[in-house]
Amino acid sequence: MKTNEFCTKIVQYCTKAENNSTIKEITLLLERNERKTNNWAAELNFAISVCDKDGTLQYLNEKAVKQFKDDGGAELIGTNVIGCHPEPSRAKFIEMLSDESTNYYMREKNGRKKFIYQTP
Repeated sequence: MKTNEFCTKIVQYCTKAENNSTIKEITLLLERNERKTNNWAAELNFAISVCDKDGTLQYLNEKAVKQFKDDGGAELIGTNVIGCHPEPSRAKFIEMLSDESTNYYMREKNGRKKFIYQTP
């Protein structure tokens, strides 16, 4: 069942419920579930950044905000990240956005090895 269908059924159930405590209980459960669902990426111990098909940054989890703090951190959300990449990375990034391909590689920075995974 899709989320919208599930929510519709819950609303229908709540409107038929005669007991306000049942409605409050269901509302609290839904709110708690929404917080868990929306925060799964925030709790991961690696950086996640999400951009749209045009390259505009839509989301950074806390680890990514810290990783990019010298570049603006959370203020980067809403900016286009294509220009942040030097060539040949920029061309590869544009290609990935265009054909929705996946790219992954290892790199070492500040003595730490990092695995980079980019996918649509």
